[in-house]
Amino acid sequence: MKKWIIITIIAVCGAIMLLGLRLFYHSEISGDTPPIPTVSVSDERALQVNLGSYTWKAAVDTFTDYNQFLSNLTTVAPGTELQIAFSNKPKPKSIEVTIAQKAQGDLWIENGLLIAIKGGSGAIEVPYEKGTYVYRLSAAWEFGTAASYYFSVEVK
Repeated sequence: MKKWIIITIIAVCGAIMLLGLRLFYHSEISGDTPPIPTVSVSDERALQVNLGSYTWKAAVDTFTDYNQFLSNLTTVAPGTELQIAFSNKPKPKSIEVTIAQKAQGDLWIENGLLIAIKGGSGAIEVPYEKGTYVYRLSAAWEFGTAASYYFSVEVK
């Protein structure tokens, strides 16, 4: 009997500690939407970054297709370095960057994972091939919070 009481007490204390850690972490998450990263060109021009699908206190799916991100194209030279930074806390635990290139008409070619970034900042280099590209940043925090962001460049 004593054995079951001790096991129950330990289980309840463990559950309270886990709940406390989860509440502590979520207290760092503020606002109803994830923080928007800054993406800038080496000449300090900022690119328009659009929030896509996310899980952040509520789930919202806003992505339709890559063409919706072409209205805010930033023209860059081949091989230009882009800086990615999350200035707000909490910073994501990981960021994955993928790229899609515009083909003919409404067709897009997805080139897969470009780079994985640990922490809240990093840099990527745009392709040397001229064309229109849409980048997707997938950021992940702890406890199932995640977001996708999109920005577009035209390499000339």
